[in-house]
Amino acid sequence: AAVDAVDAPRAACGYCGTPVSHGEDNETMVAALVSNGVLKTEEAIQAFRVVDRGGFVRVCAPERYEEAYLDQPVELPLKSSSTSSDPDLYVQMSAPHVHAIALEQLV
Repeated sequence: AAVDAVDAPRAACGYCGTPVSHGEDNETMVAALVSNGVLKTEEAIQAFRVVDRGGFVRVCAPERYEEAYLDQPVELPLKSSSTSSDPDLYVQMSAPHVHAIALEQLV
């Protein structure tokens, strides 16, 4: 028998088990984080609405913009820094649910 989408298991982070909260843009990503119970407080929800993850990706790695609202880490190249100019060095922007969990602990 076919399984209804409502009854289908949600994908979860392989590290912490948090439900994955993908979006197509900032608002749908925030809505998924709320729906999955990751973002809970109005302060944290508002912070996520105001600080658009896509802006960081667009500036630092425009070629990876399609990944901006996926609930997964995004590698951002270190284009030029005081510590290195190696084009193969990256920093990792954590998955949105990781930032949400941390922010909820602070508010």
